[in-house]
Amino acid sequence: IIALIQHNVKRMIAYSIIAHAGFLAMAFASATVLGYMGLFFHSLIHMLMASGAFLLIAFLEQHGLKELDDYNGLGQRASLISILMTIFLLSLTGIPPLAGFLSKFLLWSSAMEAGYIWLAVAAIVNSAISTYVYILILRRIWGFAPQTDAPLPSLSWNHKIAVVVPAALIIIFGLYPNPVLLYIRNIITLGS
Repeated sequence: IIALIQHNVKRMIAYSIIAHAGFLAMAFASATVLGYMGLFFHSLIHMLMASGAFLLIAFLEQHGLKELDDYNGLGQRASLISILMTIFLLSLTGIPPLAGFLSKFLLWSSAMEAGYIWLAVAAIVNSAISTYVYILILRRIWGFAPQTDAPLPSLSWNHKIAVVVPAALIIIFGLYPNPVLLYIRNIITLGS
């Protein structure tokens, strides 16, 4: 909820990502194989989403884009950055077929399987609030006119690799999660 009143994009995302950590509590509450699968899968996907989003935010801050208004028309000034940011934010939102949806779904399902329907409902409400924050940013990127026509410098190869790889993995694990989930399940069942 605190993210809703922020104007600094880094703070908006930081508060929202902290809220994502609360999803992991559902795995511990359920204490099931499905819950622990969700825990490990969400941890992996959350790391990819958060690191990618924060790397892009840091790059944009280096070029003076810190506040929500600074993101106006970013899609017209820096299309690759905007597309990658969109992937990260949509995955954080939990939009299928991105991996963020499946990781949340596993945790919600584990809470419901363990009889904690109220916990799953609370997590879904939290997701809805977070969705509003992400849509605010995406609306600025794609739905507003840019404040300046000056293009942003392009990402260096190091920066591209650092953000394209997590974005690609989010898409791949969203479309084809079975090998990762089976690997996680095997680790969990070996440990029990």
